[in-house]
Amino acid sequence: MVNAGNRPLEATLSDLILELNESDDPNKTLRTRLREIYNGNFRKLLLFPLLSKLESRNLKTVVLSYYRDFYPKDIPDSFLDRMMDAKGDLFLDLLELYVRSGKQAGFERIDQRLSMRRSVSPAEILLHCEILIRLGEIQRALKKLPFDIESFPEAFLNRARSLHGIILFYQGRFKACTEQMRKLFSKDDYRDSIVDYLVDAFLLMGQNQEAFRYAKIFASEEFENPGGHLLRSKIFLMSGNFREARKEWKRAKAMGAFGERFHIQSFYISQVTRNLVTREDLGPFTTSSDSPNFSAMKGLDRLRFLIYQQEFRMLQQKNPTQFSQSLELPYMVKASLRGFSN
Repeated sequence: MVNAGNRPLEATLSDLILELNESDDPNKTLRTRLREIYNGNFRKLLLFPLLSKLESRNLKTVVLSYYRDFYPKDIPDSFLDRMMDAKGDLFLDLLELYVRSGKQAGFERIDQRLSMRRSVSPAEILLHCEILIRLGEIQRALKKLPFDIESFPEAFLNRARSLHGIILFYQGRFKACTEQMRKLFSKDDYRDSIVDYLVDAFLLMGQNQEAFRYAKIFASEEFENPGGHLLRSKIFLMSGNFREARKEWKRAKAMGAFGERFHIQSFYISQVTRNLVTREDLGPFTTSSDSPNFSAMKGLDRLRFLIYQQEFRMLQQKNPTQFSQSLELPYMVKASLRGFSN
């Protein structure tokens, strides 16, 4: 399937199904053929036609795992409607992929469907919890989890801890959040997705040294990830060391930093160095006075923005001369919550 993008979809599918039927190990064959696809547009076209031709549940799982783990953003525009039409376990498998894709639409519909289901598995509980977090329904999300998080089945425990830590963070229970997130920090699958919460929680408690300790470990373990420099830039800024904060921000930018994590730190840096940060670096964050009413923001967008405002007020209190602007948004932040892990 290396040149699949240059062939008609139906012909490629027919050849693949024939090969799988003749294979002694169809799971391995399917994984190999999927890895040979280099065209993202072809991946979008392939997903549902391929699933419809596969009768084996195991083979469907191979396909969905491939998309979920490697190309979650390569899903077709019709995915949400197709997912909502799916039945049983296929719906949950597709939902897992949809959550990973970072798509924002349809969470209210998904919440309604999950709320009507009677038989609920641990995986479904965590998926519903994650949907509720993205809707900003923090109290409902908390009620989805057992009172004793550690009683969750072992296979799902780390994911439950991660979601619980995020809930605690947005509840303002920063000490409890750090206690939960510390348990996950040593795990490669979770480190990148929880480090912002861990560091921000320490900063918001005024424990800058603890924040720096974890940021330093993160940077050493994930040395190709610009996020470590962004975290250190924020910590230096919170500590009043503007020179080091600028240096770390510039390193992160040179490494290709992007997304909400980069944009908010760019806004903070722009307050102490006016000619260093470009409009593109700021992304959705601005110092303009023509932003829409904050009340128009909903869900997780609103919760994240409240945290940014809290951080910014701390910076203003420590450095009122430099941080004299208001933190505003020209439009609702659309970025999804970073990297939920399984």
